[in-house]
Amino acid sequence: MSNSSRDMLGKIPRDILEVCQRLSEQGAAVHLVGGAVRDLLLGEPTGDFDLATSATPDQVSRLFERVANTGLKHGTVTVVTDNNSNVEVTTYRTEDRYGDGRHPDSVVFVGNIEQDLARRDFTVNAMALSFPEGQLVDPYNGRADLAARLLRSVGVAERRFLEDGLRLLRACRFCATLEFEIEKSTKEGMEKARQQLALVSPERQRDELTKTLVKAQQPSRAFFAAQQTGLLGQFLPELERCVGYQQNKWHKYDVFEHTMKVLDEIQPGNLNLRLAALLHDVGKPDTMSEKDGERHFYDHEQKSSEIAAAVMTRLRFSNSQIDQVSRLIAEHMWYYEKNWSDAAVRRFLRRIGGAGWVVDTFELRRADILGRGRDDLLDDELKLTAELLDRINEQIENNYIFSIEDLPVNGHDVMSVLGIGPGPRVGEALKWLLEKIELEPEKNERDIALELIARHFANR
Repeated sequence: MSNSSRDMLGKIPRDILEVCQRLSEQGAAVHLVGGAVRDLLLGEPTGDFDLATSATPDQVSRLFERVANTGLKHGTVTVVTDNNSNVEVTTYRTEDRYGDGRHPDSVVFVGNIEQDLARRDFTVNAMALSFPEGQLVDPYNGRADLAARLLRSVGVAERRFLEDGLRLLRACRFCATLEFEIEKSTKEGMEKARQQLALVSPERQRDELTKTLVKAQQPSRAFFAAQQTGLLGQFLPELERCVGYQQNKWHKYDVFEHTMKVLDEIQPGNLNLRLAALLHDVGKPDTMSEKDGERHFYDHEQKSSEIAAAVMTRLRFSNSQIDQVSRLIAEHMWYYEKNWSDAAVRRFLRRIGGAGWVVDTFELRRADILGRGRDDLLDDELKLTAELLDRINEQIENNYIFSIEDLPVNGHDVMSVLGIGPGPRVGEALKWLLEKIELEPEKNERDIALELIARHFANR
C-alpha cells in the first residue's frame, strides 16, 4: 500500500482535482470517498471517483456548468468534467431506516465526514481523503483491514445487511475481486440477514454477478462465500443443490467443486464464457441415473442449457446473452475420435455454430477437462482436443462452408431455379445442398450448386 496518503492526491486525474478545487474555493470541505480511496491505498487502478462535501446539492449545482441531479433526494449531484468524466458529489449525510431494504427512507445532511462514513458498508470503503490536505480519515481502521486483507462491516453487521440486501452480494464480490477473507462477525451477519436478498431487484443482483465474473481472478471465492453463509440458496438455488452432489469415477470433485474449478480456469473479461462455466453442469441432479453402481448424467448438457436460460432470464440478462450462453453449455460435451473424416469435422463445426464459436467452445471444453481433477486422464484428453482444434483450423483456412449463410446460393436462387414461391421447400433445398457440399466441398461453386438443386428437386 502507499506509504503516504498525501501521495495519493498525485494519482487523481486533473479534472477530478479541479472539481475538488472549485468546491474548496467556495469554502466547502471536500473528501474523496469510497472505493477510489481503497484502490489507491492498494495501488490498484480505479475508474470511479466519488466526492463527499459539506456543500448542499443546490450549492454544488450552482458551481458547475454541467450537472445532473441523479440522486438529489439523497443529496447526490453528478458533475460532468471537462474530460466528460462523471463525478458523484454527495453532501455529508446520515440515513434513516431502510423501509424497502434498498433505499433510506430519508437522509439528514450533517456537518462532518466522520458522521458520513458511519453509514458505509465495510471498513475498507469507509475511508476518506481530504482535499487539499491529503489527510486520510479512517475512523474504523479500514487501512488495517486492507493490510490484513479482511472484509469487515462498519458497525453491527446484520444491521448493515438489513439496510440493503445488495451488500450481501457485494461482500461476496469483494471477497473475490479483492481476494479478501470475510471477518467472522461479518460472515455471521450475512447468514442472519440472507433473506434480505429477496428485496433486491434482479437487475441489481445481475450487476453484482457480472462484476464478479468479469473482474475476479478467482470468482469461485465469491460462490464459496455465498455457500458458507447460506446466501447461495437465496441467489442461485440451481447451483446450491449441486453442493455435495457426487459424480462418478471420471471426476475427483462433486458437481459444485468441479464447477468452481472450471470457473477459475476461465480468464477474466469474458462474461458469457464465465456464465457458461458457472452454469454448465446445473442439470446434473436432474439427469442422474445409476447402472452397476456407477452414476451417469446422460444429456445433462441439454438440461443445464435449459436451466441456465431460465436463470439468466430471471436475472434480466439480454436475449442475446441468454442465447449465447445456453448454446455454449448445450455444446460443451463431445468426444472426438481420431478416425473422424474431414466431413465429420465440418459437421461438428456446423453443429457448434461455425467458426465464430470455436474459441469459446474449446476454451470451455479445456476448462471442463481440467476441472475434473483427474490428472491421470489430462494428457490424452487435452491432446485429442488440441488435435480436433488443429483439424478445424485447417478446414477454416481452406474456406470450407459451415452454414447455409456460407452457401454460394440463397433462397431467391432456389425459388428461381425451381420456379416456386416462398415455402418449406426452399429451406429443405438449402439444407440438402449444405449437406451435399459438406461431403463434396469441391462443388462449392454457384453454377454447380444451382445445377445440383435443379437436378435433385426438379421432379419433386
